[in-house]
Amino acid sequence: MLRIIALGGYAEMGRNMTAVFWNDQGVILDCGLHLENYIRLTEEDDLKVMSTKLLQQEGAIADLTPLGKDRKKILAIVPSHAHLDHIGGLPYLESKFDAPIICTPFTAAVLRGMVGDNKSGRGGNGRGELRNDIITVQPGASHKLTEDITIEFIRATHSTPHTATIAIHTPDGVVIYANDFKFDLHPTLGPKPDFARLKALGKAGVKAFICESTYSNLEQRMPSESIAKQMLEDILLGLDHKNKAIIVTTFSSHIARLRAICDCAKKIHRTPLIVGRSLSRYIAAAEECGITSFKDAEVVRYSSKAARRLRKVLAEGKEKYVLVVTGHQGEPRAILSRMVSEQIDWRFDPNDCVIFSCKVIPTPTNEANRARLESRLRDFNVRFFKDIHVSGHAAREDLREMLTMLKPEHLFASHGDKKMQAGLASLAAEEHMQKVHLLANGGQMELA
Repeated sequence: MLRIIALGGYAEMGRNMTAVFWNDQGVILDCGLHLENYIRLTEEDDLKVMSTKLLQQEGAIADLTPLGKDRKKILAIVPSHAHLDHIGGLPYLESKFDAPIICTPFTAAVLRGMVGDNKSGRGGNGRGELRNDIITVQPGASHKLTEDITIEFIRATHSTPHTATIAIHTPDGVVIYANDFKFDLHPTLGPKPDFARLKALGKAGVKAFICESTYSNLEQRMPSESIAKQMLEDILLGLDHKNKAIIVTTFSSHIARLRAICDCAKKIHRTPLIVGRSLSRYIAAAEECGITSFKDAEVVRYSSKAARRLRKVLAEGKEKYVLVVTGHQGEPRAILSRMVSEQIDWRFDPNDCVIFSCKVIPTPTNEANRARLESRLRDFNVRFFKDIHVSGHAAREDLREMLTMLKPEHLFASHGDKKMQAGLASLAAEEHMQKVHLLANGGQMELA
């Protein structure tokens, strides 16, 4: 018998975590942070040493209470990809289980970097290490967990490398977990989605599909990352930035976007200077896994060095660099906010260029932080460009295509608030699906 337990990310955005059981054998899918609640506590989106109990009280990580005694039956923790709302809870919660962490190589490298940067001993060994082993599986490959359960990592496209759609194969059917994905036919880094495998699974029969619902109400096909690359080129290559600073901020995990920015910098004969700990961590992971190289860029990891290096940029000439910095959501402790608030010695001149290669994640904290940041930038009379971005999430027509391919018996709407879940349910109704489940955190369902 199959059983699904919603632990996080149901009827909310963030702290994604789901338990799937076949009889007495359980698998945890994702273990993320609720970034809105986390940033409210820390004023940044990077991990730091904090009490697990406090994070649970503030709703920043999942509450494991619904698992009860079944917590001891968990045989594996399987993150789908390396975003913090999917892996950020692991340093705080993985020691609650006696189970390996099974994930793709890039996700593993990011996770090791996160823990290594925080020598807190949360893993229980006093050295800031994880208690459980990490097992890496290449995208497109499988791992036999027990005689009854095999975990398959299906290639997906998203806004960070080595994202996988997870298939859990059991004697009572296949459970597929797609948090997050989009169907990018023209990715700028890495392969296309494995449509053939998804169709084969659908033809064989899918018992349950746990699917993100974030953009279920956006009636379009999500554009390719190649469109975002073109948007960057239009600004960086198509406008006159002579003697002016160029500062770009984007998601630290978006390796394809960072690579595109560096390529543009080279074309205008500027050195890419990447500043910020989270940026350096994801870049190091990408290079470790052989995904791409940033040898053409200078990477500054720590805040103390960042201040000195930016002073040197002013002395050498801002026109020689393209700065890539943390702070795309206006986080108060990120590099861009500290430059604007003069906590870092930096001079903004009129018509300097600031590019937000991102969208504001629509939460009250982010919206307030970005409003403050943009107001200060306007005071400096800089030129700034917002929303130079395409999402890594499936829109309604991508979701429709996935449902058509998989034809699941049961559909669970995850990774979204109630309105988003309802949007996925309405789409399922259009496709004549009968068994659609809108769980909230703590809810569970047995599948006969």
